[in-house]
Formats: sequence, C-alpha cells, structure tokens
Amino acid sequence: MGNNMKTVILMVLSQLASGSVNILYKIAVADGMKVQIMVFYRLVFATAFMAPLAFIIERAALGSNFNAESLIYTTTTFSSAMSNLTPGVTLILAGKMRQRYPMYSNTALMCFCGAIEAGIYAYFRERDSSAWNLGWNIRLFTTSYSGIVSSGLAVTMIAWCTKLKGPLYVSSFYPLALIFVAIVGTLVLHEELHLGSVIGSIFIIAGLYIVLWGKAKEMKLKLKP
Repeated sequence: MGNNMKTVILMVLSQLASGSVNILYKIAVADGMKVQIMVFYRLVFATAFMAPLAFIIERAALGSNFNAESLIYTTTTFSSAMSNLTPGVTLILAGKMRQRYPMYSNTALMCFCGAIEAGIYAYFRERDSSAWNLGWNIRLFTTSYSGIVSSGLAVTMIAWCTKLKGPLYVSSFYPLALIFVAIVGTLVLHEELHLGSVIGSIFIIAGLYIVLWGKAKEMKLKLKP
C-alpha cells in the first residue's frame, strides 16, 4: 500500500512538472528567449544537478528542441496532447522486447550528451552573443526549473515508478499533464480552447488508453500457461 501511494504521488508530480515546463517555455519565448538556447541551458542545469545520480544515456536533445519550437506555432494544450503519443508509440515499437529500468537511470550522461548536441544546434541557429545571456528573470527560472525539476527529478521519479510498477502503469498518467496545461494555459496564458483541439486531444488520449489496454491484454495472455 505504501509503494502504491508513493508511485501515484510521484507520477502525479512528474506530470505536473512536465506540464508546467510547457507553460514556462511559452512565457520565456514571449520574453524573447530563443528556444534553442533555452533547451541548451535546460540540459546544462539538468546535467549539473543529476550528475552524481545516473550514468546511462537513453535520450537526445533534438526532441526537446522540436517540442519547444512547436510552442511558437501552437498552444501549450495541443503540445501536451501530442506528448501522449510517446508512450503508445514506444510500446508499439518495443513489441516483445523486455527493458530494464534501474532506479537512477538515464539522466546525467543523457543530459550531458544532450547538452553538447543542443549547444551545437543552438550555436548554428543563433550566433548573437547577447541572446545567450541569462539574468535574474523568467529565462533563468525557466531553464533552471525545466532542467532540475523536469529533466532531472521528474525523469528519476518516472524511472523509479517504471521499475516498481512497469511502463504500462507509468504511461497511464501521461494525460494528467494535458489536463493541467489546458487549465493553466487557459487561465494564465489566456489561450483559447478550440473545439478541434479538444476533440483531437480526446482522440489522442483515447488512443493511448486503447494501446495500453491492448498491451495489458497481451501481457496477460503471455503469462497464461
């Protein structure tokens, strides 16, 4: 019972952290910060914070760039809705492969290598040295928060929950970030919730749970003698 409550609390917190990053990205972009530089600093902060805890690389930085740049052209709610495709696609591609999730996995070396990749990408996209300056403002808060909390703590929490409960359990919490962003984006950023975005988000979430249901049934069949 204790572990069940811990995993629920940690997964809710991790999704709130992920959702809040989209809100902060939007605010920082509106303040004039370049998304490529923002992603670079995010990974630098994440590396500095998580270096003692993890050492296995699993993810790269271009995905963060594409997600951040998409916020320029769409709403935070739609971006969060699209992130719900990730667990479904991962489960489909994984097929019959079994994966191991150490408790403190992926993070430090992942972010270090990602910071190098993001730094090279940002350098070619933005050569103006003034754009790289961080002051005591929303830019510093966004990059440090997204790096330490989202890329650092949230990834570790998800890894721990995945090890304890499995990837299907973890994936079922992803829509919480969408709900959080939809509410905060409407109240804080005054984004309009268009009917098409709402319907599309519902279909994406429904598709996610259908995939999770199918994978759960498949796993049960494999366990039968």
